[in-house]
Amino acid sequence: MLNSILIEQFAGINRQKKSGVLTVVGPSFRLRFCIEDGDPVGLDFCADKDLVLAQALVDFHKIGPEMYQMAVESRRLGKGSVADLVRRQQVVNEDEISQVTRSMVEDTLVKCFGTPHQEMVFDERDDASTFDFDNSAIRLRIGTAVLLNTVQSRVNEIDKVMADVGGPDAVFSLSENESGSAPLSDLEKHVLNFIDGRKTVEDIAVAFRESTLNMSRLLHGMVAKGVVRRTSIGGVSRLRAAVQPATAASVASAATPVAPATTSSAETLNDFVPHRAAPPAGSNSALRVMLIAALLLVCAIGYLTLVAQRRSSALDSASQALNNSMTAGKWDEAIAQIETARTEAGNDLQALDRVKALQDSLDAALAAEHSAISKLTAEQDYQAAQDRLNSLPLTAQPIELRTELQRGQNSFQGRSDRLLADVTTALENGQAAQALRLLA
Repeated sequence: MLNSILIEQFAGINRQKKSGVLTVVGPSFRLRFCIEDGDPVGLDFCADKDLVLAQALVDFHKIGPEMYQMAVESRRLGKGSVADLVRRQQVVNEDEISQVTRSMVEDTLVKCFGTPHQEMVFDERDDASTFDFDNSAIRLRIGTAVLLNTVQSRVNEIDKVMADVGGPDAVFSLSENESGSAPLSDLEKHVLNFIDGRKTVEDIAVAFRESTLNMSRLLHGMVAKGVVRRTSIGGVSRLRAAVQPATAASVASAATPVAPATTSSAETLNDFVPHRAAPPAGSNSALRVMLIAALLLVCAIGYLTLVAQRRSSALDSASQALNNSMTAGKWDEAIAQIETARTEAGNDLQALDRVKALQDSLDAALAAEHSAISKLTAEQDYQAAQDRLNSLPLTAQPIELRTELQRGQNSFQGRSDRLLADVTTALENGQAAQALRLLA
């Protein structure tokens, strides 16, 4: 459930451009946000961030309890980072470490904004000098508007997924609709082999070395495609029952003693020789063709996997670059990065969904920038408003905003010209006191 009080606190600090440290305490976390001019620039986990990473690796089922205890002991003795330890033990590869590290920060923010807080304090006297960026804190490069939009959408998505899926102990079985309503990805097909009406969501997540939340998302999508359904109790779906071994009743009936046969029948059975088909007389060309086809299929799958990984990596880079550009106010670069990401996505529907999410983030950031410019115009800070408007691409400058700013500047210039004329006239007539009153 979204913590609306914390959302409003962040929005209020941003509106007033305050600086300080916001401390948020929840049932299982304590976090400190360093805020400068209304935007977060640092996050303190209030704990060794290496141990936070170790716990994230456990949550993603990359390491077990024994390896986690080894990591804790290694950190206590100062024997290096958790990432170095799991690399040496060869239990987690570099890509998995990068994935979990990225998710660690995002999941921490989602937990903070999706959980009712127990305590919240904003101290304007505190600053970044109290943050230990080497051991317990990280730097943030995301504006408040983008942060709030992101966490709100993520919390709402997670609430819906967990409500529909039913939690880590939920059990799924194959749907009676064998064909489903949409094609499945390779990962979904692989997961389908684990759907047996017995394994829980947690069991499947462990098998795939994936977080329970991500596995719940995947199963939620498969339910929408009509290939699996949530089962209230354990059991085997009828699709699987059709290929199960013989039932106990049939086994029992097979084991029932049979009356002895006659002697001639016994002799006949003794002389019985099972039929064995003779080996084919032809060549092995058919086998070779099948092996070549299988090899080509494996190569094709490998190529598609590499393309998908490269596309995912490119989209991750585009997402980070987009956040950096929006934070720095480089809107031309941000728009160009969206186009680059769209080109990289090609016809991949999942990648196109990620590009749409990036576009939504950019639109939200531009809307926040438009609101800031409008506020500066209302406060008659026309120069600052003009500078921020000029930093936007022409296609991102609403005509209403330009008209509003131009009208304000013209009105201000007209009042200034009239005041100048009145003061000049008063001075020429020797009415210095009147001129001073006009300027007051």
